[in-house]
Amino acid sequence: SKVLSTFMAVMLGIFWLGMFTQRATTRSTMIGAVAGASVAWFLGFYEPLALGALWVAPAGLIVTLFLGFVLGTNKPSEAARRWNWFAIVRTELVE
Repeated sequence: SKVLSTFMAVMLGIFWLGMFTQRATTRSTMIGAVAGASVAWFLGFYEPLALGALWVAPAGLIVTLFLGFVLGTNKPSEAARRWNWFAIVRTELVE
C-alpha cells in the first residue's frame, strides 16, 4: 500500500499539473515528481518518521503540485495556454 501510494500520488500530481495549470514546465514537473516520490518514500519507509500508509499519498501529491507549480514559468507557451482544461472547456463547439 505504501509503495503504490508513493507512485500513484506522484502520477496524479503530474496529471493535475498538466491539465489545470499553464505554469508547469517539463523541468518543474519532473523536479516536483522526484521530490514528491522522495518525500513519500521517506515518510513511508524511514523508520523514525514512518507514517501510516494513509498519509504517504497526500504528502507526495502536495510536494509534487507545489514544486511543479512554483518552479514553473511565469510566461506559459502558446501550447500551454491552448491545451489545458479551462481553455478546452471554453472552446466553442463547431458542427
